[in-house]
Amino acid sequence: MTETNPYFSDLVRTDSLTNAGNHVRFFDWLISAYKQEDFQPFTLLSVELRGLPALNEASGREAGDAALRWAATQITEVAGVPTYRMGNEFIAILTGKDPAQHAARAKGLHTQLNQQASSVSLEPPVANVIGIVFYEAENSKPENILSAYYGALFFLDQKPEVSFKMFDSRQMNTTSGFLQYVVQHTVSRFTSIGTMLDQSNQFAFTDPITGLPNARAAEIALEEAVAQAQRERSHFSILIVDGDSLRQYNRFSFSGGDELIQRLGETLRGEIRPTDYLARWRSGDQFFIILPESLPQAAAAVGERMRVAVDTKSKQWIIHSTISVGVASCPQHGKSAQKLLDVAQKALARAKEMGKNRVAIFS
Repeated sequence: MTETNPYFSDLVRTDSLTNAGNHVRFFDWLISAYKQEDFQPFTLLSVELRGLPALNEASGREAGDAALRWAATQITEVAGVPTYRMGNEFIAILTGKDPAQHAARAKGLHTQLNQQASSVSLEPPVANVIGIVFYEAENSKPENILSAYYGALFFLDQKPEVSFKMFDSRQMNTTSGFLQYVVQHTVSRFTSIGTMLDQSNQFAFTDPITGLPNARAAEIALEEAVAQAQRERSHFSILIVDGDSLRQYNRFSFSGGDELIQRLGETLRGEIRPTDYLARWRSGDQFFIILPESLPQAAAAVGERMRVAVDTKSKQWIIHSTISVGVASCPQHGKSAQKLLDVAQKALARAKEMGKNRVAIFS
Protein backbone atom coordinates (compact mmCIF):
# COMPACT_ATOMS: atom_id res chain seq x y z
CA MET A 1 0.00 0.00 0.00
CA THR A 2 1.25 3.51 -0.85
CA GLU A 3 2.53 5.49 2.12
CA THR A 4 0.46 8.39 3.39
CA ASN A 5 1.32 11.60 1.57
CA PRO A 6 2.83 13.84 4.29
CA TYR A 7 1.65 17.00 2.53
CA PHE A 8 -2.02 16.05 2.89
CA SER A 9 -1.50 14.55 6.32
CA ASP A 10 -0.30 18.02 7.36
CA LEU A 11 -3.24 19.65 5.56
CA VAL A 12 -5.70 17.60 7.62
CA ARG A 13 -3.98 18.77 10.81
CA THR A 14 -3.40 22.45 10.00
CA ASP A 15 -5.67 25.41 10.67
CA SER A 16 -5.99 27.17 7.31
CA LEU A 17 -6.44 30.63 8.86
CA THR A 18 -3.36 30.75 11.11
CA ASN A 19 -1.22 27.81 9.89
CA ALA A 20 -1.19 26.57 13.50
CA GLY A 21 -2.02 22.97 14.25
CA ASN A 22 -5.72 22.22 14.65
CA HIS A 23 -7.72 20.00 17.02
CA VAL A 24 -6.67 16.82 15.20
CA ARG A 25 -2.96 17.61 15.54
CA PHE A 26 -3.40 18.53 19.21
CA PHE A 27 -5.22 15.28 19.94
CA ASP A 28 -2.44 13.40 18.13
CA TRP A 29 -0.02 15.10 20.53
CA LEU A 30 -2.17 14.14 23.54
CA ILE A 31 -1.82 10.47 22.61
CA SER A 32 1.90 10.65 21.89
CA ALA A 33 2.70 12.62 25.08
CA TYR A 34 1.38 9.87 27.33
CA LYS A 35 3.10 7.11 25.33
CA GLN A 36 6.58 8.58 25.88
CA GLU A 37 8.79 6.07 27.68
CA ASP A 38 11.03 8.75 29.18
CA PHE A 39 8.60 11.28 30.65
CA GLN A 40 9.83 14.87 30.83
CA PRO A 41 7.92 17.60 32.72
CA PHE A 42 6.21 20.14 30.50
CA THR A 43 4.02 23.22 30.69
CA LEU A 44 0.82 23.58 28.70
CA LEU A 45 0.61 27.26 27.75
CA SER A 46 -2.88 28.46 26.79
CA VAL A 47 -3.88 31.81 25.32
CA GLU A 48 -7.58 32.64 25.03
CA LEU A 49 -8.33 35.86 23.16
CA ARG A 50 -10.78 38.22 24.81
CA GLY A 51 -13.13 40.53 22.92
CA LEU A 52 -13.04 38.61 19.64
CA PRO A 53 -16.85 38.35 19.19
CA ALA A 54 -17.19 42.11 19.82
CA LEU A 55 -14.41 42.80 17.31
CA ASN A 56 -16.12 40.65 14.68
CA GLU A 57 -19.40 42.45 15.26
CA ALA A 58 -17.91 45.95 15.22
CA SER A 59 -15.35 45.61 12.41
CA GLY A 60 -16.26 42.46 10.50
CA ARG A 61 -14.95 38.94 10.35
CA GLU A 62 -11.75 39.98 8.56
CA ALA A 63 -10.69 42.02 11.60
CA GLY A 64 -11.24 39.02 13.87
CA ASP A 65 -9.32 36.76 11.51
CA ALA A 66 -6.43 39.24 11.47
CA ALA A 67 -6.40 39.21 15.29
CA LEU A 68 -6.24 35.40 15.33
CA ARG A 69 -3.34 35.36 12.86
CA TRP A 70 -1.56 38.01 14.94
CA ALA A 71 -2.02 36.01 18.13
CA ALA A 72 -0.74 32.81 16.50
CA THR A 73 2.39 34.63 15.31
CA GLN A 74 3.07 36.21 18.71
CA ILE A 75 2.64 32.92 20.58
CA THR A 76 4.87 30.97 18.20
CA GLU A 77 7.62 33.62 18.39
CA VAL A 78 7.61 33.87 22.18
CA ALA A 79 7.04 30.19 22.94
CA GLY A 80 9.47 29.04 20.27
CA VAL A 81 7.42 25.89 19.63
CA PRO A 82 4.52 24.88 17.34
CA THR A 83 1.10 26.22 18.28
CA TYR A 84 -2.34 24.61 18.19
CA ARG A 85 -5.49 26.61 17.53
CA MET A 86 -8.58 25.56 19.51
CA GLY A 87 -11.17 28.12 18.34
CA ASN A 88 -10.47 31.44 20.11
CA GLU A 89 -7.77 29.70 22.15
CA PHE A 90 -4.24 28.63 21.34
CA ILE A 91 -2.06 26.03 23.01
CA ALA A 92 1.73 25.66 23.03
CA ILE A 93 3.71 22.98 24.85
CA LEU A 94 6.87 24.15 26.65
CA THR A 95 9.34 21.41 27.49
CA GLY A 96 12.33 21.41 29.81
CA LYS A 97 13.04 20.90 33.49
CA ASP A 98 12.66 24.48 34.70
CA PRO A 99 9.00 25.47 35.22
CA ALA A 100 10.16 28.88 36.45
CA GLN A 101 11.47 29.62 32.94
CA HIS A 102 8.14 28.51 31.49
CA ALA A 103 6.30 30.85 33.87
CA ALA A 104 8.57 33.73 32.89
CA ARG A 105 7.97 33.04 29.20
CA ALA A 106 4.21 32.87 29.76
CA LYS A 107 4.26 36.15 31.69
CA GLY A 108 6.37 37.76 28.97
CA LEU A 109 3.86 36.66 26.36
CA HIS A 110 0.99 38.08 28.42
CA THR A 111 2.78 41.43 28.64
CA GLN A 112 3.68 41.49 24.93
CA LEU A 113 0.14 40.70 23.81
CA ASN A 114 -1.25 43.52 25.94
CA GLN A 115 1.37 45.99 24.72
CA GLN A 116 0.55 45.28 21.07
CA ALA A 117 -3.22 44.79 21.41
CA SER A 118 -4.03 48.09 19.71
CA SER A 119 -2.41 46.87 16.47
CA VAL A 120 -5.40 44.55 15.97
CA SER A 121 -8.01 46.86 17.52
CA LEU A 122 -8.23 44.98 20.83
CA GLU A 123 -7.93 46.45 24.32
CA PRO A 124 -5.94 45.08 27.30
CA PRO A 125 -6.31 42.61 28.82
CA VAL A 126 -6.32 41.12 25.33
CA ALA A 127 -6.13 37.49 26.44
CA ASN A 128 -6.33 35.05 29.30
CA VAL A 129 -2.89 33.44 29.52
CA ILE A 130 -2.61 30.19 31.47
CA GLY A 131 0.33 27.92 32.23
CA ILE A 132 -0.26 24.43 33.61
CA VAL A 133 2.85 22.53 34.75
CA PHE A 134 2.77 18.73 34.47
CA TYR A 135 5.41 17.17 36.69
CA GLU A 136 4.33 13.52 36.66
CA ALA A 137 3.56 10.98 33.95
CA GLU A 138 0.30 9.97 35.64
CA ASN A 139 -1.04 13.50 35.31
CA SER A 140 -0.18 13.55 31.61
CA LYS A 141 -2.87 11.07 30.62
CA PRO A 142 -4.96 12.69 27.84
CA GLU A 143 -8.05 12.85 30.04
CA ASN A 144 -6.11 14.53 32.87
CA ILE A 145 -4.47 17.06 30.55
CA LEU A 146 -7.87 18.03 29.14
CA SER A 147 -9.43 18.15 32.58
CA ALA A 148 -6.71 20.51 33.81
CA TYR A 149 -6.91 22.62 30.65
CA TYR A 150 -10.67 23.17 30.74
CA GLY A 151 -10.60 23.56 34.51
CA ALA A 152 -8.08 26.40 34.17
CA LEU A 153 -10.14 28.06 31.44
CA PHE A 154 -13.23 27.85 33.62
CA PHE A 155 -11.35 29.31 36.61
CA LEU A 156 -10.34 32.43 34.69
CA ASP A 157 -13.77 32.72 33.08
CA GLN A 158 -15.22 33.09 36.57
CA LYS A 159 -12.68 35.78 37.50
CA PRO A 160 -12.72 38.47 34.78
CA GLU A 161 -10.30 40.60 36.81
CA VAL A 162 -7.61 37.88 36.39
CA SER A 163 -5.97 37.37 33.00
CA PHE A 164 -2.79 35.50 33.92
CA LYS A 165 -2.28 32.51 36.18
CA MET A 166 0.06 29.51 36.55
CA PHE A 167 -1.29 26.16 37.77
CA ASP A 168 0.28 23.00 39.19
CA SER A 169 -1.48 19.97 37.69
CA ARG A 170 -0.84 17.97 40.87
CA GLN A 171 -3.22 20.28 42.71
CA MET A 172 -5.98 20.05 40.09
CA ASN A 173 -8.82 17.56 39.85
CA THR A 174 -8.34 14.53 37.59
CA THR A 175 -11.10 12.66 35.76
CA SER A 176 -12.53 9.33 36.85
CA GLY A 177 -15.46 7.02 36.20
CA PHE A 178 -17.93 7.96 33.48
CA LEU A 179 -16.30 11.34 32.75
CA GLN A 180 -12.95 9.65 32.23
CA TYR A 181 -14.56 7.25 29.76
CA VAL A 182 -16.18 10.11 27.83
CA VAL A 183 -12.92 12.03 27.51
CA GLN A 184 -10.95 8.94 26.47
CA HIS A 185 -13.62 8.12 23.89
CA THR A 186 -13.55 11.69 22.53
CA VAL A 187 -9.76 11.70 22.17
CA SER A 188 -9.88 8.34 20.41
CA ARG A 189 -12.55 9.59 17.98
CA PHE A 190 -10.59 12.73 17.12
CA THR A 191 -7.45 10.77 16.31
CA SER A 192 -9.44 8.26 14.26
CA ILE A 193 -10.94 11.14 12.27
CA GLY A 194 -7.42 12.20 11.34
CA THR A 195 -6.58 8.66 10.24
CA MET A 196 -9.76 8.38 8.15
CA LEU A 197 -9.07 11.73 6.49
CA ASP A 198 -5.52 10.58 5.74
CA GLN A 199 -6.92 7.51 4.02
CA SER A 200 -9.52 9.49 2.09
CA ASN A 201 -6.93 11.98 0.91
CA GLN A 202 -4.64 9.14 -0.03
CA PHE A 203 -7.21 7.92 -2.55
CA ALA A 204 -8.38 11.37 -3.65
CA PHE A 205 -4.99 13.01 -4.15
CA THR A 206 -2.63 10.18 -5.15
CA ASP A 207 -1.87 8.96 -8.66
CA PRO A 208 -2.40 5.16 -8.68
CA ILE A 209 0.33 4.43 -11.25
CA THR A 210 3.28 6.28 -9.67
CA GLY A 211 2.16 6.72 -6.06
CA LEU A 212 2.95 10.43 -6.45
CA PRO A 213 0.51 13.27 -5.73
CA ASN A 214 -1.91 13.71 -8.62
CA ALA A 215 -2.79 16.85 -10.59
CA ARG A 216 -5.42 18.01 -8.10
CA ALA A 217 -2.91 17.71 -5.27
CA ALA A 218 -0.35 19.61 -7.34
CA GLU A 219 -2.80 22.45 -7.99
CA ILE A 220 -3.41 22.83 -4.25
CA ALA A 221 0.33 22.74 -3.54
CA LEU A 222 0.94 25.40 -6.19
CA GLU A 223 -1.73 27.70 -4.73
CA GLU A 224 -0.09 27.34 -1.31
CA ALA A 225 3.36 28.05 -2.78
CA VAL A 226 2.03 31.24 -4.40
CA ALA A 227 0.39 32.35 -1.13
CA GLN A 228 3.57 31.64 0.83
CA ALA A 229 5.68 33.56 -1.69
CA GLN A 230 3.37 36.55 -1.33
CA ARG A 231 3.46 36.41 2.48
CA GLU A 232 7.21 35.99 2.72
CA ARG A 233 8.20 37.87 -0.44
CA SER A 234 10.10 34.80 -1.55
CA HIS A 235 10.48 33.10 -4.93
CA PHE A 236 10.13 29.64 -6.43
CA SER A 237 10.01 27.93 -9.81
CA ILE A 238 7.89 25.24 -11.41
CA LEU A 239 8.69 22.68 -14.08
CA ILE A 240 6.26 20.89 -16.36
CA VAL A 241 7.89 17.75 -17.71
CA ASP A 242 6.50 15.84 -20.69
CA GLY A 243 7.86 12.53 -21.94
CA ASP A 244 8.59 12.27 -25.64
CA SER A 245 8.13 8.49 -26.05
CA LEU A 246 4.77 7.40 -24.55
CA ARG A 247 3.16 6.59 -27.89
CA GLN A 248 5.95 4.15 -28.71
CA TYR A 249 5.44 2.37 -25.39
CA ASN A 250 1.67 2.24 -25.86
CA ARG A 251 2.19 0.40 -29.13
CA PHE A 252 3.38 -2.55 -27.06
CA SER A 253 0.53 -2.27 -24.55
CA PHE A 254 -1.01 0.18 -22.12
CA SER A 255 0.81 -1.65 -19.34
CA GLY A 256 3.99 -0.78 -21.22
CA GLY A 257 2.93 2.87 -21.13
CA ASP A 258 2.27 2.60 -17.38
CA GLU A 259 5.75 1.13 -16.93
CA LEU A 260 7.29 4.12 -18.71
CA ILE A 261 5.34 6.53 -16.50
CA GLN A 262 6.54 4.70 -13.39
CA ARG A 263 10.17 4.75 -14.56
CA LEU A 264 10.00 8.45 -15.40
CA GLY A 265 8.56 9.24 -11.96
CA GLU A 266 11.32 7.26 -10.23
CA THR A 267 14.03 8.94 -12.32
CA LEU A 268 12.72 12.47 -11.72
CA ARG A 269 12.39 11.84 -7.99
CA GLY A 270 16.06 10.89 -7.87
CA GLU A 271 17.06 14.33 -9.20
CA ILE A 272 15.26 16.64 -6.74
CA ARG A 273 15.77 17.78 -3.14
CA PRO A 274 13.65 16.52 -0.23
CA THR A 275 12.05 19.98 -0.05
CA ASP A 276 10.99 19.93 -3.71
CA TYR A 277 7.51 18.79 -4.74
CA LEU A 278 6.94 16.21 -7.48
CA ALA A 279 3.53 15.16 -8.83
CA ARG A 280 2.12 13.43 -11.87
CA TRP A 281 0.48 16.06 -14.03
CA ARG A 282 -2.69 16.12 -16.04
CA SER A 283 -2.27 13.57 -18.82
CA GLY A 284 -0.04 10.81 -20.13
CA ASP A 285 3.57 10.97 -19.04
CA GLN A 286 3.52 14.56 -17.77
CA PHE A 287 4.95 15.55 -14.38
CA PHE A 288 4.92 18.72 -12.31
CA ILE A 289 7.62 19.99 -9.95
CA ILE A 290 7.77 22.90 -7.48
CA LEU A 291 11.28 24.09 -6.61
CA PRO A 292 11.24 26.38 -3.54
CA GLU A 293 13.75 29.26 -3.48
CA SER A 294 14.82 28.57 -7.09
CA LEU A 295 15.38 31.28 -9.70
CA PRO A 296 14.74 30.58 -13.42
CA GLN A 297 18.29 29.59 -14.38
CA ALA A 298 18.68 27.34 -11.33
CA ALA A 299 15.34 25.69 -12.14
CA ALA A 300 16.42 25.20 -15.73
CA ALA A 301 19.58 23.51 -14.44
CA VAL A 302 17.43 21.07 -12.46
CA GLY A 303 15.37 20.41 -15.58
CA GLU A 304 18.56 19.78 -17.54
CA ARG A 305 19.77 17.34 -14.89
CA MET A 306 16.48 15.48 -15.19
CA ARG A 307 16.70 15.47 -18.98
CA VAL A 308 20.19 13.96 -18.90
CA ALA A 309 19.17 11.37 -16.29
CA VAL A 310 16.22 10.16 -18.37
CA ASP A 311 18.28 10.20 -21.58
CA THR A 312 21.01 8.13 -19.93
CA LYS A 313 18.99 5.67 -17.83
CA SER A 314 16.37 4.95 -20.48
CA LYS A 315 19.02 3.35 -22.68
CA GLN A 316 18.44 0.32 -20.44
CA TRP A 317 14.66 0.45 -20.89
CA ILE A 318 12.53 -1.20 -23.60
CA ILE A 319 12.71 1.97 -25.69
CA HIS A 320 15.20 4.79 -25.31
CA SER A 321 13.18 7.76 -24.00
CA THR A 322 13.59 11.50 -23.57
CA ILE A 323 11.73 14.35 -21.90
CA SER A 324 10.99 17.99 -22.65
CA VAL A 325 10.78 20.54 -19.84
CA GLY A 326 9.11 23.94 -19.51
CA VAL A 327 10.20 26.37 -16.77
CA ALA A 328 8.37 29.25 -15.09
CA SER A 329 9.25 31.23 -11.98
CA CYS A 330 7.38 33.30 -9.41
CA PRO A 331 7.39 36.29 -9.38
CA GLN A 332 9.45 36.72 -12.57
CA HIS A 333 6.90 35.09 -14.90
CA GLY A 334 3.73 35.50 -12.89
CA LYS A 335 2.26 36.01 -9.44
CA SER A 336 -0.72 33.66 -9.73
CA ALA A 337 -0.94 29.90 -10.11
CA GLN A 338 -2.76 30.10 -13.44
CA LYS A 339 -0.28 32.56 -14.94
CA LEU A 340 2.67 30.39 -13.92
CA LEU A 341 1.03 27.31 -15.43
CA ASP A 342 0.30 29.16 -18.67
CA VAL A 343 3.92 30.32 -18.93
CA ALA A 344 5.33 26.89 -18.13
CA GLN A 345 3.05 25.27 -20.73
CA LYS A 346 4.22 27.77 -23.36
CA ALA A 347 7.83 27.06 -22.44
CA LEU A 348 7.15 23.31 -22.76
CA ALA A 349 5.55 23.85 -26.18
CA ARG A 350 8.65 25.81 -27.18
CA ALA A 351 10.89 22.91 -26.10
CA LYS A 352 8.80 20.54 -28.24
CA GLU A 353 8.95 22.87 -31.23
CA MET A 354 12.74 23.05 -30.95
CA GLY A 355 13.00 19.30 -31.45
CA LYS A 356 12.16 17.78 -28.04
CA ASN A 357 14.64 16.43 -25.48
CA ARG A 358 15.44 19.90 -24.17
CA VAL A 359 14.63 22.49 -21.48
CA ALA A 360 13.07 25.87 -22.25
CA ILE A 361 12.35 29.01 -20.25
CA PHE A 362 9.54 31.05 -21.76
CA SER A 363 10.62 34.39 -23.17
